[in-house]
Amino acid sequence: MARSARAAAMIAGLLLLSLPCGLGLAVNIAEGNLTLHAWVAYGNPEPCGMHTVKPSQGCRPHYERLQVTSFGKPSAPPGTALVKVAASSVNPCDWKRFVISPFPYVPGSDFAGVVEQAGSSCGFKAGDEVWGLSLGTYSEYIVHPCSNLGLKPKSYPFEEAGSMGVVGLTGLQALRWAGAPWGASPGPRVLVLGGSGGTGHVGIQLAKAFGASEVITTCSPGNFDFVRELGADRALDYHTENWWEVLPRGSVDVIYDCISLPGTGDRAYQVLADGGKFMTLLKEARVSPAVAKTRPSVSQYYFTCNETETRHLDMLRREAEAGKLNVTIFKTYAGLEKVAEAFNETMEGHNVGKIALRIG
Repeated sequence: MARSARAAAMIAGLLLLSLPCGLGLAVNIAEGNLTLHAWVAYGNPEPCGMHTVKPSQGCRPHYERLQVTSFGKPSAPPGTALVKVAASSVNPCDWKRFVISPFPYVPGSDFAGVVEQAGSSCGFKAGDEVWGLSLGTYSEYIVHPCSNLGLKPKSYPFEEAGSMGVVGLTGLQALRWAGAPWGASPGPRVLVLGGSGGTGHVGIQLAKAFGASEVITTCSPGNFDFVRELGADRALDYHTENWWEVLPRGSVDVIYDCISLPGTGDRAYQVLADGGKFMTLLKEARVSPAVAKTRPSVSQYYFTCNETETRHLDMLRREAEAGKLNVTIFKTYAGLEKVAEAFNETMEGHNVGKIALRIG
């Protein structure tokens, strides 16, 4: 069996159903009719550990494993749509999976594109411009459940729509758990940790759009103007100010942690008011049991984004079309051949906003 066919079988049968960035449907790839091109990441011969995923931490990415491979063009089964992908982006979960996985798979989570074929029992039609969160999106085509597709905001170019899925849906899920949208006035005081990054800069906008009375964030001084333009009322320099020391005890109602460093949960519980909410993306940042016992009215939410249905995408679309939500593109790479460069750009975590990938 040819290398591309072996990779296709492993992708379809093993990995596309287990990637952590979101939901999706594995494409049924057949040999012959080689018209679909996808960016296959062959297994890392030196898989990196969960805590040593960057080159500066001794991890060797082995970018030579990334190869554009041709597969048969799929069709759309009932309840799904064949989407010609126009754009995607790079999220931390994308490159972390790349350096950790010893198996071949097609990377990519975000997408925006055009429906080319809709299966039966699908609420979308050919020609619809759509967006969402899927699996294996560094590909010319994906097959995706129609129940997890959304119409792309009319105001968004494809690169922007293709960069919103993970960060937008993650922020939406976190803030809704914390009670958003907040109808009461005044709304809560919200602290967003890491406000200039992909997840954080969207979190600031969503918190404001959903009724937060004050949004505080942490970032570098060079990004203060950027986060204020997004809606942050106060920015703290994480190089010189420890937010858990600067902010008084009990002064914040909601903390959305987009950095997820060990010990963050314990510090958050010091700053949160009674009934406060702490949301984090990695288990290492969770509050310790000992500290949690001292604040029984405070709660935490450690989660992986799994609210990716059409109704969730439509919530984001409404905010976008109302002018309350945008995704900042730090840099755009054109073509599947640029995935390695895009990964390398993102790994050290200094980009403001998102790295976009133009595919079609």
